[in-house]
Amino acid sequence: MSVWLQTVLHAYARLAPRERLLLQVAIGATVLVMLYGMLSWFQSAKADFRAKIAAKQEQLVQIQSLRKTYLQLQKQAESRATSSGARPENFSLFSFLDGVGKKAVSREKILAMSPSSKTIGDQYVEESVEMKLGAVSLDQMVELLYEIENAPTPLGVSRLQMKKRYNDPFNFDVTLVVTGVTAA
Repeated sequence: MSVWLQTVLHAYARLAPRERLLLQVAIGATVLVMLYGMLSWFQSAKADFRAKIAAKQEQLVQIQSLRKTYLQLQKQAESRATSSGARPENFSLFSFLDGVGKKAVSREKILAMSPSSKTIGDQYVEESVEMKLGAVSLDQMVELLYEIENAPTPLGVSRLQMKKRYNDPFNFDVTLVVTGVTAA
């Protein structure tokens, strides 16, 4: 035996029976407190792990939902690119909006049309036309938006700003940006 253990056993042997009992109770209480502390630490760690697992499962559900949405959108994009609803070869966004604008709001209410385009990645080109309209009624604006919505190719309104005219409350000054994406 080691010297340290022999010293402890010798000191224990010299104690009176009451002191031995008190020492045994103190050691037992210390062991119980340590076991309780370890048990409560394990319980809290277990609860933390369960909370983390639940959070990760929720994130997994969200990721799976986003993946499903992504795959649906990708499928829609592929079907539009290959379907007969794809953009006709002779389609021009500017001329389409000019014709629709003349039909819906009349030529004199079209104040300006500014075309622009930018490359998105190496596969797509985004074409956009900014239209400025003056003294347009709400009915004319709805008709114009309806015509844009029913275009032979998918188009979107990326910005719409309507300001009420102070001297004519039933007509609006409108700035409208229409965009479309084509393959490069």
